[in-house]
Amino acid sequence: MTLHAIILAAGKGTRMKSKKVKTIHDVAGIPVINKVINNLEELNISSMCIVVGFQSDDVLKTVTSTKVEFVTQKEQLGTGHAVIQTEENFKNKEGDIIILPGDAPLISAKTLNDFYLYHKKTDAHISVLSTSMPDPTGYGRIIRDKSDQVLKIVEQKDATEDERLVKEINTGIYCVSKSVLFQSLKSITTDNKQKEYYLTDIIQIAKNNGQSVYSYVANNYREFQGINSRKDLSDVSLYLYQLKNELLMNNGVTIIDPNTTYIEHNAIIDQDTIIYPGVYIKGHSIIGNNCVIGSNTYIENGIVPDNTVILPNQNIIA
Repeated sequence: MTLHAIILAAGKGTRMKSKKVKTIHDVAGIPVINKVINNLEELNISSMCIVVGFQSDDVLKTVTSTKVEFVTQKEQLGTGHAVIQTEENFKNKEGDIIILPGDAPLISAKTLNDFYLYHKKTDAHISVLSTSMPDPTGYGRIIRDKSDQVLKIVEQKDATEDERLVKEINTGIYCVSKSVLFQSLKSITTDNKQKEYYLTDIIQIAKNNGQSVYSYVANNYREFQGINSRKDLSDVSLYLYQLKNELLMNNGVTIIDPNTTYIEHNAIIDQDTIIYPGVYIKGHSIIGNNCVIGSNTYIENGIVPDNTVILPNQNIIA
């Protein structure tokens, strides 16, 4: 089984009110785009292609992985148009392609792997990763046919009143065989309110060609929160801090108050260390075994040996 990936990272992210493109903002100590790449690299990905556009040079400088190729979308004419730009990169490759947005760092490797296994099990031509959102406003809706296959995906701005009541949403993640993907993209148009080339239109095209389209419904809708605003950035960061704290506690670290403890992605903390409230551990900090980190302490790229006691209100910057 050969699996490739396309990451869509060409958008401006105007609602961020930032001079930086949204995919290079940090969440819990790691740029958004690098977190997406890290999650993909846990799968057996044969190749990875990132579509860049706005501030492409900054994205290229931010990406630390050496396993990716870059393609530029010079005009932002929609997600379908973005994927079309990658066709030359896949000219001599075969297999399936997973497509996902570059601003969704919470999607776990496990969810992506389960999705791919579902795609292979159903022998679908196209698989869509969906979830049920309590408030689906702003998301494309999954519309199913009588056999429970995906009939189409309707964007919020194009949806009827009845379609907007649907809770099952499109996460923007697809798995498609290479041949079906690029053949279907040849038929997409800009016949929609946004006058863009929607990637979602390949669903209807595939159905019209008698091809199967299935949807894998993921349980944890929190994984699919994208980043379109500063509030989204904060929400995603807090969720990642929560996951990091849970991971550390499961591995033998005591965190007195996880709600006020912020430990970044790359920090390493050994067993039997106790962390008091109000602590921020940043960068590539390494905290040894059986340490005590007092309240309201800030550690940046610090190395703390085993059995060290750090009193409250300290700043340690290496």
